[in-house]
Amino acid sequence: MKKIILALAAMSIVFASCVKNDPYEEPKGSDLVGKLFLNEVNGTGGPSQLDSEKYVELYNKTDAPINLKDFVLDYGGKETWKGHAEDVVPAKGFKLIKGSKTTYPGMSQGLSSRNANVNLTLLDATGAIVDYYEKVEDLNGKPLEQMSHMRIPDGGAKWYYVALSSQSPGATNLSDPNHPDVKGQMPPMEKVFTVEVESIVPALPTPDNDVTITVRVTDVNPISSVMLKWKKAGTDQPDVNITNTKDGNNYTATITKQADGTVVDWTIEATNSKNAKASASGTITFSVIAPADYTKIKLNEVSGVGNDEDKFYELINTGTEPINLAGCKIYYNANGSNGGTIPTGDGNLTWTGSSTHVIQAGQLLSLIGRNAEGSFTTGLTAARILIITLKDPEDIVIDQCIRAEDTAPYDFTDKSFSRIPDGTGHFYFTTPTPNVMNGANAAGLTLVPTTQVPRIDYTKLVLNEVNGFEKWFEIYNTGTEAINLEGVTAHYSNSEPVSWNTTNTWTGTASDVIPAGGWFSTMGTTLGTGLSANNVNVRLQLRAPDGTVLDTYEKLKNINTGQGYDHLTNKAHARIPDGTGPWYYTADGVGTSGATNGTSTTGCVKFGEEDGSATVDYTQLVLNEIDGNSKAIELYNKGTVAIPLTDVTLWKNADASAWWTGTSVSGSIAPGAYVLIYQTGQRPGGNVDGLIGASGISAGQTLRFELKAPDSSSLGVFERGGPTWSQSISSVAPNSFQRIPNGTGEWKQAAPTNGAANAASGTDIPNT
Repeated sequence: MKKIILALAAMSIVFASCVKNDPYEEPKGSDLVGKLFLNEVNGTGGPSQLDSEKYVELYNKTDAPINLKDFVLDYGGKETWKGHAEDVVPAKGFKLIKGSKTTYPGMSQGLSSRNANVNLTLLDATGAIVDYYEKVEDLNGKPLEQMSHMRIPDGGAKWYYVALSSQSPGATNLSDPNHPDVKGQMPPMEKVFTVEVESIVPALPTPDNDVTITVRVTDVNPISSVMLKWKKAGTDQPDVNITNTKDGNNYTATITKQADGTVVDWTIEATNSKNAKASASGTITFSVIAPADYTKIKLNEVSGVGNDEDKFYELINTGTEPINLAGCKIYYNANGSNGGTIPTGDGNLTWTGSSTHVIQAGQLLSLIGRNAEGSFTTGLTAARILIITLKDPEDIVIDQCIRAEDTAPYDFTDKSFSRIPDGTGHFYFTTPTPNVMNGANAAGLTLVPTTQVPRIDYTKLVLNEVNGFEKWFEIYNTGTEAINLEGVTAHYSNSEPVSWNTTNTWTGTASDVIPAGGWFSTMGTTLGTGLSANNVNVRLQLRAPDGTVLDTYEKLKNINTGQGYDHLTNKAHARIPDGTGPWYYTADGVGTSGATNGTSTTGCVKFGEEDGSATVDYTQLVLNEIDGNSKAIELYNKGTVAIPLTDVTLWKNADASAWWTGTSVSGSIAPGAYVLIYQTGQRPGGNVDGLIGASGISAGQTLRFELKAPDSSSLGVFERGGPTWSQSISSVAPNSFQRIPNGTGEWKQAAPTNGAANAASGTDIPNT
């Protein structure tokens, strides 16, 4: 919410004879007070503390649904969410507004449980207040910050701090305030009755200006009147009704231009339905003033180091004349977590200048301490990506301080951002120096990046060759950019179940660079654990510096012991072709360290075919049933021999990568048997390795799945829907889509037969 310092020595407002206003209209209180509630607030999120895990929960206490079209969630005086026609809170039910900025319904500002003075107001479509939430104390650094805040019981009068283990997004809250997960009662939440100035335009009027003042009146109770009480040259003048602008909370009045030197002292007083009063006051003067050259004002240093009282913004006047900063503004926008991207938009208005803020030519002016008189109001961080924007009274951008990186080597948390030289140079990471010139020497300092450093796409790295008798492995870069392997790791396992070696077998260094389309071999490098060409259950896993798994090599058979594969001893293991092909025991046991594996598989033995078994007839493997209700896809073997699923793939729609890829742990399908592959998180009884795909199986949307053999040849396609398809999901459920007759027929719609022969008959699928 915009807050303007009202101790103004040179500001003006209204005269009785010149105030333009309409007849006063009394606003109505929302008839949903006591029926629709802000019920739970979680600004911490889940284990990852992501915005997408944060939420505001609404609860409908009535027996009828409530449509939220044009309802607004106000966060600190700014609209952060607005309801659509499809946003409905069911009777005795819940509605979540997510903390994510990228997915609707999501908030446009980051939600925080850590900071003090967090307030949310729910307004109905008319702008009347429905409910209010506020956390007035700062618990930063204390155990209670990792909490959900909830009413107990649902829609109850009291709020409580509750451990995250009992958070209940979209479900009923705890009912007992003595539950062990309840860590304490929050202070009472009652919407503070306030009158706050939204804007005075212009801030420094001349005798040629009309002046418009807009105030924001907020209260949980209906407002019965808003009056202007004012004095001219110390003499009381008649009171004037201030007009409601019909947008819920704002009231305006216009002052026509006045003679040079005219001074008005004013108070705007609001009275609510309980006869309580709130007011704001100020003074404004019409005077002839020289226009200021605001382009001479620069952000000179910004510091989020230390406690709130230590943080500061430092401005500098690079011109030759004093400049009054009345009406100038500073906006703050920062990411809520490290490693993100540069935020968009101005963010929060954190400071508005008053006529007492004057910078002399060539001098500094510092705003020290959050919420200090005349200072900034929004929390300021030293740890994260941010944009600070300085604007003149006409909202024209004067200057910006941008920090575009907050991870190594820019992960400073104890540095301010200082212009060197003062007022003209770039920003550098420095020790904070409020109200002290930064000088001209930037030697040895780190430049604050204003653009994002290109990210390394480690996903282009794959394991390409493993040599267990010479003890080396090779990485291949499938991308178009060189990749520095510093921090990339390889991990080894030779056990079942898998137990990755706790010590990396290899870690890349700054000198390990792999060119685009090139190879990197560890030949000649000492590995932390020995590789094996012969043993059973040998695995090697490649990981990015942040621990993300990039690729896994698996050899799950013992060449020498009990399986008669002596002819494969001392063979290198390689992908053919490089980077994309399946794994083979190569014809040349020496391998091709740091060079291409080629495309020929003559004399090679493919993993899984060590016993010399006949070529698999994958044409007998069919896509047999799609069940969008239980989220399962059924494969069927209509042949007479088992078919391994290794490297068989399922592709959804036009996605660039496979929805599911079979591995050696996916097993085989026996003749006449079925295998069900479930959408992630949907398999009854939990995950089963090798039989879980991605997400996106739907019973009611346009959908396409294609089954492919390991050589990428198509084994069949299911496709339904098209540009004109509009059948609702209710007309499909609980049917699935299946081949009728089983394994060979056309696709029809029938009751699900997962894991068994399909139905004898079915109905056509519209627009298939």
